[in-house]
This record gives sequence, C-alpha cells and structure tokens, in this order.
Amino acid sequence: MSEPEETAEPIGRHTAAQVRREFRIFGQIGTSEQKDRVSFTSLNHQLDTGLRKCYTEQEVVDATIRAINPSLSLRRYLEGRPDVTFKKLRRLLRTHYQEKSATELYHELCSLSQQPKETAQNFMFRALDLRQKVLQASKEVEAPQQHDRDLVQNMFLHAISTGLLSTTVRNDLKPFLDNPKVSDEVLLEKVNASASVEVERGRKLGSKSKVTSNLICDGTEQPDHTQAPKMAVTPSAPPKLEKARDASGVIDARTNYVKSEIVPTVRRLSRKLTPPPSPYLKTIEPHELVAAQQNDVYIGKVLEYKLQDRRPFVKENSQKPKEVSRLLQEWKKLIVDKDGLLKRETRGRKQIVLPRKYHMLVFKELHEEMGHVGVERTISLVRDRFYWPYMARELEHYVTKQCKCIKDKKPTKPARAPMSHMQSTEPMDCVNRLSSS
Repeated sequence: MSEPEETAEPIGRHTAAQVRREFRIFGQIGTSEQKDRVSFTSLNHQLDTGLRKCYTEQEVVDATIRAINPSLSLRRYLEGRPDVTFKKLRRLLRTHYQEKSATELYHELCSLSQQPKETAQNFMFRALDLRQKVLQASKEVEAPQQHDRDLVQNMFLHAISTGLLSTTVRNDLKPFLDNPKVSDEVLLEKVNASASVEVERGRKLGSKSKVTSNLICDGTEQPDHTQAPKMAVTPSAPPKLEKARDASGVIDARTNYVKSEIVPTVRRLSRKLTPPPSPYLKTIEPHELVAAQQNDVYIGKVLEYKLQDRRPFVKENSQKPKEVSRLLQEWKKLIVDKDGLLKRETRGRKQIVLPRKYHMLVFKELHEEMGHVGVERTISLVRDRFYWPYMARELEHYVTKQCKCIKDKKPTKPARAPMSHMQSTEPMDCVNRLSSS
C-alpha cells in the first residue's frame, strides 16, 4: 500500500506572524567616530516604528542589542542582563548618547538664535529638530519635567521671531508666527520665499545679501574673518591648564579640578563633579501674588480702584505718583481675574502686573539665567509674561548699568593716567638727548 503524498500548504494560508520579517535596526549603535553610527533621533524613530508594526517589546529590545557595536562594553552588559525591559533600554541608550534632559533642551530652545553664517532655512530646521527633541524627551515616563506641547510650540515660535538675523524675513513671518496652529510646511515655504527675495534684491543692488538662500547660493566659500575666541581659564582650574588650550575643551565653572597623583599632566587630570543647584524655582501661588499686589505702594491703589470699578478723575491723578498715573492710563486693558489677580490684557497675551518685590527675581531668571542676553531680548522675554510702569527703562538700566556681566566686558576706551606737572631738577632735564650735528 503506497503512502499518501504530502501536499504543500499554499503560501496564502500562512498567518501574518509566519511571513513577518525579523525586526532590525538600520545603522550601528557605536561611538561618535563611526561613520555609520545611527543618531539618537533616528534610533528613537525606528524603535517607535517597530512598536507600531506590532512587534513585541522583547523583539525590539533584542534587535537593538544586536545593533550595538560588539566592541562596546554596553553590549556585553546588556547581553548579560536577561531582565532588560524596553523602558530600561531607552534610559540606557539616552545615557550612552549623552543626550540632554527635557529641561536642558527647553532652555536651549529659549535662547536659540541664528548664527552669522547660517542660512534662515538651516536655522528653521535646527529649531524644528530641537523642538522635536524637547517633545520626545518630555514623553518619557522617567522625565522629571513634562513640557506641554502648546507651551513648547509657543516657545518655538517665539525663538524663531527673536532668533532670526534678517529683519525682512522676521517681518514677513510675523503674521504666521502669531498663529500657534501654523504648520511647519507653511513656515518653511515662507522662510524660503522671503530669503530668496532678499538674495535677489541684494544681487540687483550689486551687493551681497546678508542672508543667503540654500536654493540660490552659488556654492562659493566666503573667507572667515572672525577669529576663534580664546579659552578663558577659570580660577578653579589648575595653572597648567594655560598650556593645554589646544588639547582641552571648554572648562566648566562648576567643575573642581584635582591634580592627578600619578602623572602631573593636564590631559590626565581627574575631575570631581559637584551637583549643580536645582533649576526649578519655588512655585509662587496666586494668593501670594494677590497679597503682594495689595501691599504694593503703586499697584495696591490701582487694584482697589479696579475692584470698585471706579476710575479716578483727572484732578485726582495729578496728585498721585507717576507710577500710579501710568497704570491708570492702561485702565481699559487692566482686568482682575477670578483669583483677584490684576493683569494687563492686550491682543494675543495677558501680562501679570508684577509687584516690585519680584522685580529682582525676574531680572535674575530672565537675564542672568538665560545667559546674560541683550537688552532687547531681555525686554521681550519679560514683556511676554509681566508688566509694570516704566518696565523697559528699568530693564535697560539693569542690563547696562547694574548687572555683573558689565564688569566682565572690556571698556570701550583704555584708562589714561591723569595729567600732571613735571619738575626739572637741572637745566635741560626734561629734554631728550640731542643728536650730534
């Protein structure tokens, strides 16, 4: 009796799990010197794509470990740990790539500005990439600070408005930057069109435009007339660091440098890191602000008038301090919210009328902690949040006259010794040696 022949099962009857390809990472997770090294942003995108394609977390973890360079100790460490989960792997990869936290990236977005030789298009892409990094870092469960998407979007638009070098491009983008729901494609199209028009205008006038376009640039390399700044050695660094400017990087002021006991060379110094202070401020509750406004010499009177819904007469204003009169000029824009807080409402924003006791705190956080930005940037940062009488004049005086960063700047004119009389003790004492005739 002959055995029945085995019939092959049609391919179409296989399940999706049987014909699905094995998940893999494109690129290698290695050191920064490798040419085929995958970036952290690309790696995150591939991991999320794998989860969306219904791969299990364990399959994604195994594929990621296989993509790590075999020479790295990170791979040997992960292969020896069978309990590595997807969340733990992401934290280890962020540490390996030395990625910044969400708070650090957000502060970098706040102070973003266009470089002198950077095109407007490249600046836009750099800002978009930084915004995505902030949102990606905020989505992690272990992130200490979660940044809202709307907050990051508003800060991104503000950074574009204040960071662009060209006034023409900034003015062309202003109607779109005022709209928080504007798409990235629209912004890129408007930047490209505005930069192209400016370059063409510069060519017609016979001069090179200050802003170059990626689409019209002829590819000629311009000479760099700027000199690289010299590295300044901090007092906390050893004296031998003066001889290692070519081999050392930027010295961190928060680092205490300790000499090596074995080889007394700068390149083998051991660094003892001290934890930086917390970047978060203590939250000021609304009732504290209301109490500060009521106790303020100038704001308290205006708040009282506003609660009574009674605007004083012109004759009464002439007898009041100029700060109170200035606030009363904004009477139609002043409102009192549900918490009893006095605010100034204009088109597009609401500003807290800030009491005087918090002025120095605002100066410190929005000028010193932001990297000692200039007068215009400081005023813009404060104006987006607060208002008080003669605010711009007070901010300009602090930045240009009082802040400690003024002491570090080189004076415009060298100091000269005072003029004085010279007394001669003998004939021809003040005359130089005469030439022989």
